[in-house]
Amino acid sequence: MGTHDGHRGRMRERFQKSGGASFEKHELVEMLLYYAYPRRDTNETAHNMLDAFGKSLTQLVNSDPETISKTCGISESAATLFSLIGEVSRRMDIEKWDEKVCLRSTGYAGEYAKSYLSNLNTEKMYVVCLDNSLSVINCVEAGNGAVGSVSLEMRDLIEIAIRNKAAKIMLMHNHPSGIARPSPGDLTFTVKCTEALKVIGVDLEDHIIVGGGEYFSMKAENLIKKGDV
Repeated sequence: MGTHDGHRGRMRERFQKSGGASFEKHELVEMLLYYAYPRRDTNETAHNMLDAFGKSLTQLVNSDPETISKTCGISESAATLFSLIGEVSRRMDIEKWDEKVCLRSTGYAGEYAKSYLSNLNTEKMYVVCLDNSLSVINCVEAGNGAVGSVSLEMRDLIEIAIRNKAAKIMLMHNHPSGIARPSPGDLTFTVKCTEALKVIGVDLEDHIIVGGGEYFSMKAENLIKKGDV
């Protein structure tokens, strides 16, 4: 058994016996790299990867494989492993919401939005279809793109509302910049959505923006009121 094999064996044994709480972040990254590089010393690579993402595991695993590969100089296969961890973590946050979740309070709706949108490095837009009691019928990913470029056509919004027989719609999207405040474009977009939905008799219940671990509710800030923004 070589030096690296002995080190890897000790690391695995330590994790199996004591769990990961005592591990430094770079050690966890180092161990994940074992599965991509069976014979390489991955300690230095792990340090470099964390440095490239500001020593943030959150930023690392929530990046797309191409970005991780190019930024860290690792294979696309290895980069995909880290990106998968980010997606699994996000799905675990979403999983706590059952099919009957009711978004009757702004706080509850904000936490719901954060589960879907926190820590993403690209913008995503979700259309949440609600019944008259504000119970979730369906949550539809309706737009994604680079920072500042996410968009949703009004015809697509109307189609989603009709297909899901929604009485009300809640929009939610993220600002990867970390600032959970609406831009002028967000406000204009919200007006258009309100007007488009009004044609088919559907109310825009709220538009929530997530950024920097916080959320901003346009309804709570009186930017959506009686069908007008």
